[in-house]
Amino acid sequence: MRKGSLNIHDMKRKINYIIATWGQRRKCPLKDYPYLAKHIEQLNKIKHELCQVTVGRPECPNELPYYTECIENLKSLDDGTPVVVHEMPNTGVSYGQYSRIFDMYRDQFTHYIFMEDDYIPVEDNFDTTLAEMFDQMNCGYLCGLVFSDKKYRSNWGPHAGVSNGISSYEVLKAIWDIHGCLPHIGRQRQEQIVFSQGFLKNGHTIEDYLHKYRTLYFQHTNSLRVYGDLHSKDIIIPIQCLEKKEWKFKVVTSKGQSEMQIKNLFD
Repeated sequence: MRKGSLNIHDMKRKINYIIATWGQRRKCPLKDYPYLAKHIEQLNKIKHELCQVTVGRPECPNELPYYTECIENLKSLDDGTPVVVHEMPNTGVSYGQYSRIFDMYRDQFTHYIFMEDDYIPVEDNFDTTLAEMFDQMNCGYLCGLVFSDKKYRSNWGPHAGVSNGISSYEVLKAIWDIHGCLPHIGRQRQEQIVFSQGFLKNGHTIEDYLHKYRTLYFQHTNSLRVYGDLHSKDIIIPIQCLEKKEWKFKVVTSKGQSEMQIKNLFD
């Protein structure tokens, strides 16, 4: 057993919330937005039972000053939840950060929530809700949107399309034992495909929570795609939705997509 680790079968639920970050300007409308600071600010606004927030800091030659200031001063959330920052190489984009951080902690936590810095949780106790859904659905990974042959088909094959989600130590360890990592190295823009295949090729399913929540996807054209029931609740949203409530959007179903609409999505 690793130093500082616990017997996973004797543990109550312990969740490590991992944020993958990037410190340079983005290629999107909010190029200089303080993504990480706003993400932490949102975590401070909602109830949760997280045991730790772990932040990846990949090598970045031109960090924005406010990113540097934010990440170097992270110690804990307002409720005392520890925030730990790890510097690391910049390979495999967000999925490389997830892999490296999981390797640092392994069985010290029962569940791992993987989050991009530009998506945020908005529902109180989102972490326990995700963990309970994950355990009940008996899947390998639970996320916002799955592309598969059954629904939302993709040229890339089955994969986590909006991949912020949750898995367990046992599932992640099984994948690691085969691959020596959580797979994350692929051709450009295919890292999330490789990450997803790590679960599927190991006999685990990937599921989404569209039966209970809608999933909003921010397109870099200042519009949204809405997956699931338009009138369902949100549990995780794009961080851009903090800045306004009225959006141009299309509702996407397995049969196609609606015409562009404009509406307040957060009444």
